[in-house]
Amino acid sequence: MTKKKAPTSRKGKAAPNKGKRYPAEAPEPEQINAILRKCSRRAPTGVRNRAMILVLWRCGLRLSEMLKLAPADIDLKRGVVHVKHGKSKPRTKAEVKAKAPKKVQRRQVGLPEDAAEAVERWMEVRKARNISGRSRLFTTLAGSEVNGNYLRIALPRLARRAGIEARIHPHCLRHAYARDAVRAGLDVRIVSAALGHADISITNRYVNHLDPRETIEATRSLPVLAEMKDKKKLDPVAERIAQLEAALAELKAMTAVTTD
Repeated sequence: MTKKKAPTSRKGKAAPNKGKRYPAEAPEPEQINAILRKCSRRAPTGVRNRAMILVLWRCGLRLSEMLKLAPADIDLKRGVVHVKHGKSKPRTKAEVKAKAPKKVQRRQVGLPEDAAEAVERWMEVRKARNISGRSRLFTTLAGSEVNGNYLRIALPRLARRAGIEARIHPHCLRHAYARDAVRAGLDVRIVSAALGHADISITNRYVNHLDPRETIEATRSLPVLAEMKDKKKLDPVAERIAQLEAALAELKAMTAVTTD
């Protein structure tokens, strides 16, 4: 009896994870930095991998969007990334019936200083290796396009080397971007536009990664609105006025003693 082969992701065959849903995980900055430390700052592949990881994390790009970037799409001086190959907009029933082509979404996102530094370093490596400026931004050392599966395999491997047991994959860096942006105080609508989401409800699922402790701390500091029977709580302004009045009374008393 022949043993059945496991399904593969080759063309015409089902992927091993088809039909399965995994909970989205957003690694913490400390974990991502631990992964980045495993990327060599000298070896060309390490420089490139570091830049790719930082663009995914700090710009919130999809893996396909990042791999389709051209050198001209990066404005290092202004700190801007031009995403020209975003996810296609959903077509209406009339458009589907008319077989209208899908409309590709374009957007601009910020390029933080740490990511810009990594990209600039990779561009120096590209130039030293005479890689054509007409090729994709992220290429192999021979100048050909990087396959998405390369990073899908490399990221978990780097995570294991960094001692991280959590499931790490390219898309989880996009979730980490959304969470970090909200933590930094950005409005969810701005985060949604940066991610290229068609609906803000999708973004809300992304930012649900906030630690419950953050919710507890934020809601614990809400002002007291109900009457308190056992403890009288002054509002901050009234409490400050009371402190100033007490200090003024003490100062007057000291002046009176000096005068006598």
